[in-house]
Amino acid sequence: MGERVRSSAAGLRSEVIDRARDWAVATESPSYESEGGVVFFESFSSDGGPAHGNFLTASYRAILADAHWCGRLDKQHAGSRFLPADKKGARETDSCTSSDALLLNVMCHSDSRPMWAQVFGATGPPEFGVGGAVPKLIDGCLRGDESELDMVFRGTRGAISCIVEAKLTETDFTKRDASVVESYAELASVFDVGKLSRAGSGKYDNYQLIRNVLAAHHHRAHFWLICDARRPDLLNRFHETLRAVRRPEVADRCRSVAWQEIGSASCAEVRGFLADKYGIEP
Repeated sequence: MGERVRSSAAGLRSEVIDRARDWAVATESPSYESEGGVVFFESFSSDGGPAHGNFLTASYRAILADAHWCGRLDKQHAGSRFLPADKKGARETDSCTSSDALLLNVMCHSDSRPMWAQVFGATGPPEFGVGGAVPKLIDGCLRGDESELDMVFRGTRGAISCIVEAKLTETDFTKRDASVVESYAELASVFDVGKLSRAGSGKYDNYQLIRNVLAAHHHRAHFWLICDARRPDLLNRFHETLRAVRRPEVADRCRSVAWQEIGSASCAEVRGFLADKYGIEP
């Protein structure tokens, strides 16, 4: 199973990088590569306005025009040590393999509102990098989890109604020490803990899924996983984690959707972008 997972993730990563190189040439977008060959794009001026090689111009300008959306562009890239000396300030969304950039491209496009309603039952607007505030028991005191949710939609009264985790070329949903996972106050109430996948001694696998399911329970919201249909390994992990949920009403609110399905529900410009830059065909 492990080899198949690496092969699936590596194969998609390689395709996305190859397509990014072609995209940079076709669009004449400024770009450079990390030590590992990942393509990074930069902002530039186009048609008298701001543009970015990793973004559709309509999406990028909509993001810049929204104070909350724009803040997501400031997230530093974690692998700066692998970048050229003069590019250490690169952002996460500059990388061609960034699932954050893909999510922003699709969700922030000016014509994406019908897709929000069709796929997520939301009227929008989406918010990005929102604190989950899932209760944790630390030193005998309840505190809100400080980790971020990739994207949320809110209901009519402002409460979080939909939580979204987006993936592209990531190999898994990360591992965490048991002390971190077991500090969530409602872990044993929501999950049959013995059925959760472990990653060796003292660690839990699929941490991000566990956290998002707990966030969905805490906020009485739906949880959606978005991943590529070419990543059955991620879907297997998703369903494996759901099988450990002991509360049916929580499991029923947890769903997955492929980028390919989202593309089908998106406007023509987004569909073309997904197909050309990522190989995501409806």
